[in-house]
Amino acid sequence: MNVSVAYGEDLDRVIAVKNRVGKELAEDPEWAPLILTPPRALRVDNLGDSGIEIKILGETKPIRQWDVMGQLRLRLKKAFDKEGIEIPWPHTKVYFGNTPFNNLNREERAPEDTRQNKSK
Repeated sequence: MNVSVAYGEDLDRVIAVKNRVGKELAEDPEWAPLILTPPRALRVDNLGDSGIEIKILGETKPIRQWDVMGQLRLRLKKAFDKEGIEIPWPHTKVYFGNTPFNNLNREERAPEDTRQNKSK
């Protein structure tokens, strides 16, 4: 499963939290019988529009993956809240006139070879 975090997050810290939560879930007496391999962060899977998706992989007994994933998501949300890790949501920046790019005049933005020679 993929779990996204905001672009400003420290990925090493996020991965450590995800791995810790997966290990705790696999050691929980209620959930341990359903888990064959503890869930762990596998890789950065995607740089999305709103956040960075990290792939988590583990193995469960057949047909129990949905229960385990639901519990893992619940525990990750609680851990992220406690650790101050932001889960991203879609948002849009709206500029009215003075975008950082528009603060430069057109000549400053133009490539060197297209600028008019002002000394003539």
